[in-house]
Order: sequence, then C-alpha cells, then structure tokens
Amino acid sequence: MASPAPSHQEVLRTLIKSHEALLRAGEIQPWVLPGSGLGVILLVLYLIIPHGNSKLFRYAKYPAFAICTYLLFVTIRDTRAIGLAHGYGIGLIYSWFIIWGAVLVLVEDPQRDYKRIEFREAYQNEQDKEINGILSSGASTISDDGSSSSSELEIRRRNSVKEAQGNGHIHFSNGTAEMTPEHSRSPSPQKGGHFVWQPFPKDSFAHRFEWVLDVFFNFQGTGWNWLISSLPPPPPSVQHELEEPYTPPPEPPRHRRKSRTGNIAHPTTRALISSSIVTSVVCYLACDIIFNYIVPADAYFYTGDPLAKATWLPESINSNPILLRCYRLLMLDIIIYFFLTLVFNQPPLFFAGLLPLISSSARKATRSEPWMHPTAFGSFSMILDRGLAGYWGGWWHQSFRFSISAPSIHIIRKLGWSRRSVAAQSLQSIIAFSLTGFIHACATYTDISPTTQPLNPFLFFIFQAFGMIFQQTIIRTTRTFAPSIYNKPTRSMKRFLNLIYTAGWLYLTAPFLADDFGKAALWLFSPLPVSVVRWRKGEGFWCWGGKWVYWYTGQHWWQSGLAFW
Repeated sequence: MASPAPSHQEVLRTLIKSHEALLRAGEIQPWVLPGSGLGVILLVLYLIIPHGNSKLFRYAKYPAFAICTYLLFVTIRDTRAIGLAHGYGIGLIYSWFIIWGAVLVLVEDPQRDYKRIEFREAYQNEQDKEINGILSSGASTISDDGSSSSSELEIRRRNSVKEAQGNGHIHFSNGTAEMTPEHSRSPSPQKGGHFVWQPFPKDSFAHRFEWVLDVFFNFQGTGWNWLISSLPPPPPSVQHELEEPYTPPPEPPRHRRKSRTGNIAHPTTRALISSSIVTSVVCYLACDIIFNYIVPADAYFYTGDPLAKATWLPESINSNPILLRCYRLLMLDIIIYFFLTLVFNQPPLFFAGLLPLISSSARKATRSEPWMHPTAFGSFSMILDRGLAGYWGGWWHQSFRFSISAPSIHIIRKLGWSRRSVAAQSLQSIIAFSLTGFIHACATYTDISPTTQPLNPFLFFIFQAFGMIFQQTIIRTTRTFAPSIYNKPTRSMKRFLNLIYTAGWLYLTAPFLADDFGKAALWLFSPLPVSVVRWRKGEGFWCWGGKWVYWYTGQHWWQSGLAFW
C-alpha cells in the first residue's frame, strides 16, 4: 500500500529548513542588493552611454555583454530565495535578462532605431526641439522600393504595420513617423500639449536613464515604435499627432480597440480603471480559492506525483488517469491565467489610477494613457481558428514575444530568407520556443526544491514548436494534394479539429512542465498577502511570513547587502 502523500505544510516546512541549512553551509547565497543586480546595472549603464558612430563602442559591446552575462549566470548558479516564488523567479528573470541583453546589445541598436511616444508641452523655440532629441537623423528606414537598412527592426515594424492596416487601424507612413524641426504642432486642447516620437535622448542623463529603463523593462513595446503586432496600436488621434505635418483632425476618429488576436485597449481611463479593479477582485478571489483550497487538496500540485489523489474530487475521477490528467492540466491553465491576469492588471491601477492622483506631472505622462495598457491575453477564438499556433501566438500572453523573436528574425535576415517561407517560419518557431524553454529551465534550476528536472520544461516548449510545425505541415499538404478534403469541412468543423488537436497535443506534452511545477512546489507560494480562505480554515489571515529583508554578510563585498528571504 502506497504511503499517504505529505501535507502541503509539511512540504513547505521541509523546503524552508533545507534552504536555511544550505545557506548556513554556504552552498547557496541569498539574493542580495546590490551584488545580485550587478549584471543588470552594467547592462543598463552600457545602454545609457551615448555610442554615436564610435568604433570603440561598436567592438566593446561584445566584452560588455560577456561580462554582464557572466554575472547573470553566476546569480543563477549560486543564488536562491524563498520569497521569489521559492527561487523560481530568480532563474526566470535573470535568464530573460540574458536574452533581452543579447537583443539590445548584439542584435538591435536602441540608440539608433528605438523611439517612444512622449508627451510634450508647446515648444518655446526651435532650439528646444533639438535639445530634447527630437531630431532623428541617422535612423534607418525602409524605402518605397523595398530596400532596407542593416536594422531588422524596420523590417518587423513594416510587417506589423501591414498587419495592423489589415485590421483597419490608421498607421504611420512606412511604419514610422519622423520628427523634423520644420514642422510644429498645435497643443492638444485636452492636455495642453501633444505626443511626439522621442529617440535616444541627448539633453540630460536623467532623461536618458529613464528612457533606457523603459526600454529595458518594457516587455511588449507599448508606447514604442517596436510594439508587437498582437497588441492594438495607439488611437488614430495619437497617431495623427505623431505624423508630420500635424493638423488637428476635424473630429476624433474612431479607434478599433481590438487587435487581430483579440487584445483590447480601453477607450478611456475610467473604463481602464474600472475594468482593472473588477478583474483584480475576481482574480484575487479565484487565486485565494485555488491556492488555499484546491492546491492543498491535491498533492500533485506540490509534489509533482501523478499518482497522488485529489481529496476533493470523486473517486470516479481519481481512479481514471485520463480524466485526472485532463483535470490537472486544465486547472494548471486556470491557475496561471488568473495569477498572471492579476499581476498584469496592477500596472494600470498604479500608472493610470494612483500615480496621477498624487503627481500632476504623472497625469500627462504617456504611461497614464489607457491605450498603454491593453489586455494581456487574446481571444480564445485564436485557438479555434489557428490551433496550437493560435494558442501560443494569439491567446496566450505575449510578454516575451519580442525578445525571443528578435534573434531568429536577425538570423533569417542574414540568410536572405523570406519571413513567410516555410523554412523561416519553422526556424523562428524552434528558436523562439528554445529560448522560452531556456527561461523556464533556468527557473526550475533556481527553485529551492531538490527534485526538479530543468530539462523537462525545455522539452515541453521544444515540443510546442514541433507541434505547430507538424500541424501546419498537415494543413499545407492537405490543401495542396487533397484540396477536396481540405475544403470539405465546414468552418465549425475546422475550428473543432483545431481545438481537438491543441488539447490533444497539450495533453501529451504538458506533463513535462506541469509535473515539474509540482516538484518545484511552485503553487505553495502564495501571491496574495491576505486570504479569506486561510482565515476561514483557521490558518491565519496573513500569508507572507518569513524574514522578508535582512542584512547578510558574505565572504566578499559583492555577496553582502540587503538580502531578500
């Protein structure tokens, strides 16, 4: 007879004791500031320094990136922290920093190509325009004949413009709006100013620092000229202000707030705040029930043992491995969806809700605009219409999309392939999911649980790439060699087949990731500070225990500082 599964409290106590024992033995280091942030600090400093056309910086980027990557890898190797999702967050964040750093330093040229939308008061004179860095001389563009510069950023921007134009959005000429000193704008009556494209600032260190931080921590390019194509663009009224010459529109144009993938941008700040509050409350209550009732009732979610039983389910499901796996995989999707939706709804509450109440300048900041905070998840119809590719490329959140796509686009451009070719799309899928697998493998590696297997998350994401390639191959083959069969099913039948294929592929491959989440005891980490469910169970109202922050003295100066538990 199999021994009963340990309770979630026993597993959590064992992990904490093991973590503290390893700390005392010096086998791991806590996450400390500033030492654990040196790699990120150096990356940001490199991006802040104006490079211009200097050959020194052109060649210095390789050793600079190598040093920063080494420091980031050292943190992944040695550092653990219970407070960062049992250490899972360390590997997740730092591995993404490595990829994003490679994109910003080696693949892209932010100082030359990147521009963000900023709000400006009416200019006093022409000198103010040039001081503010509005002149964008030297920026790479794409000519009308299709010839391109060395920057793949412009290729992506033009493609995203074509896609958005297909959705009925008004966009900039050639995908960009250049600022020139010959034209001036009339201030917007609503805010007493207007929006402009701001390239790499040249006026002050503070402005450059803030601009670079926005680049570094902006995942999806909202408010930038590298906005990912799955998100809705700024409203036509803002795009109109970014064009040259600027003339006030006779009446506010209508804005299609939904992107091709179903991501929605709210039309007003009131609508954004109201939606964020309601969504946050719903997700908070859902997470409270999931993390404090459903997860403790199923040892699979904190041990990764597929043979464990869920005590709150009937025996008919527990005794059926197919139904039990379907339930757990569906619940895993629900857990991640509610948790991430809760997280993604906090920035709009802060930048568009709280901050403008305490700062008059924040009311005019671009970050307070409702179109800067579209929904993170797309429409479920993307899965029905595109299958597995729609699941990952449309419905699921696209937080890492730009960073994991840029390397493959750069390689495809160097090879001279068409981005719409089968080879290019396959290569892009494999590279993008390999990088995603690398991120989650590093996250598993830094988890405090000793039973995790970092290879399994990597395999899961690689299988998603091959699953997409396999499905598209079937569709292309059928359409080419058996058009009668391809055209025979109705749209409803095709959508049903897409859903079945996606669900079937995830059923076969998702345990590589789901089991490892359980072994990492990731779902024992409560994202909520207070819990009504815990209070009702007599386990206390407060969820976040531990030391939080304390001073740690290591063997070297860079290992000492404010440590996070």
